[in-house]
Amino acid sequence: MKKISRNELKNKPVIKVGYCAAQNLLAYSEKIGYMSGVYGWNCDVYDFGFAYILTGYRMNVKGTKEITHLTDCFNGYAKEYSHEHRADTFANIKNYIENVLIRRYIKKTLLYA
Repeated sequence: MKKISRNELKNKPVIKVGYCAAQNLLAYSEKIGYMSGVYGWNCDVYDFGFAYILTGYRMNVKGTKEITHLTDCFNGYAKEYSHEHRADTFANIKNYIENVLIRRYIKKTLLYA
């Protein structure tokens, strides 16, 4: 896993989500790296092509703070979808969550922020 600096996150919008607030939504996605500071680990970084999602305790980057009710809603949708489609393949569940739910979550968060 790669350590990422603030400068590497300047080219796309950033959404900052609290630790474990989107665990079901991000469960099928792969982290591209992490950020750390003098106190150790700060957050994990996910790249979705047109935006980054950071999840952790300390996110010292300019960006949009999560809208809690949106995060809770989409996290619930992802949990429900993965439970209802547990007979599907991992790839199918991942594809739906990343290409439908996460994209909608990012767009709505950036729209209302």
